[in-house]
Amino acid sequence: MNTGRQGKARSAQRGAINWPGTLLGGRPQCRADLLFHLRSRSAPELWLVIVDASASTRRHRALTDAKGLLAQLFDDAYRQRARMALLTASGQSPKWQVQGLKAAKGLADWLEQLGAGGGTPLLAALTEAGHWLAARRKRYPA
Repeated sequence: MNTGRQGKARSAQRGAINWPGTLLGGRPQCRADLLFHLRSRSAPELWLVIVDASASTRRHRALTDAKGLLAQLFDDAYRQRARMALLTASGQSPKWQVQGLKAAKGLADWLEQLGAGGGTPLLAALTEAGHWLAARRKRYPA
């Protein structure tokens, strides 16, 4: 049967062999009998977030406002199954909290404990994030 709920069955020209689909058509006798998996999925999204948690963010409720925005952002990333990279810029140097992992509910615990203090190594954080992104692009070109 060539049709189903999603329409006519299709196969790619090359790639990983779709063994269940191939064997449902009987024992393959030649290369033309092989079905291959379609590569229709897009690359997973990666959201890079740099948080300025310096002492200056205590003024005018800036940190409180940022926490509300970050909570919504983390929730959106979790629902969309996006990967997160989270870098905090505070103190003497930036610090990675998460690097390329799927967004998880555990980020809410980190956000609750986030406090402001110290200097603002924002330029160092941007440089660090640039180096990390370049290395990640080499490792995961998609």
